[in-house]
Amino acid sequence: MTESVILRGLENVGALRTDGHFVFPSGRHSDTFVDMDRVHAFPLLMNTVANELASRFARDAGNIQVVVGVDRGGITLGHNVARLLNRFGGDEDPQIMAGMAEKDGSGFALLHGYDKDVAGRKVLVVVDIVMSGDSVRSAVTAVKACGGNVVAVAAMANREGTTADQLGIPRLECLLNLKLHSWDPPCKLCTQRVPLNTDIGHGRRVMSSLGAGTEESA
Repeated sequence: MTESVILRGLENVGALRTDGHFVFPSGRHSDTFVDMDRVHAFPLLMNTVANELASRFARDAGNIQVVVGVDRGGITLGHNVARLLNRFGGDEDPQIMAGMAEKDGSGFALLHGYDKDVAGRKVLVVVDIVMSGDSVRSAVTAVKACGGNVVAVAAMANREGTTADQLGIPRLECLLNLKLHSWDPPCKLCTQRVPLNTDIGHGRRVMSSLGAGTEESA
């Protein structure tokens, strides 16, 4: 499946926004945003994304024992990838498990017994979007701290051209390689007094921190 097919799917459900002033989790501003909540709202699109990711590992399914989804965006995607990967194995193969890494303070943790599930096992880590790589590295560290062996990371999109070497992992598979412009605030959109989008991204958090300030002052 080509990148254009995935991009068209995102555009059709309003998940790819190119018409605003958005705030990324890092605090940087951009005129483009990928809204994973819209992907989650359309199960067929989510299944398409998960199926394409799973197919990248079809030949390696026997080398994956647990799929760990990261944070809200990656947990649903990871569970679907695990479900589909199980179809590639024979009836005699052990079932590939699904787990999750959740926010825990400034990093991630495997709670609810998932720490025991990954111990001594080969793990595929799934995220929705790779950005600066900090969150991915934190999730990988959490898996390793529980005794898991991270064999790869899979993502729907790579926003900044991050590489496997930069993440300290053997393999990185991404369906989309998006080169989105982003800037430290105040950015050119701030200068142009384009209002921050407070419906998606982290614009609402920024506006709350400004108190009585205006959107344009962000």
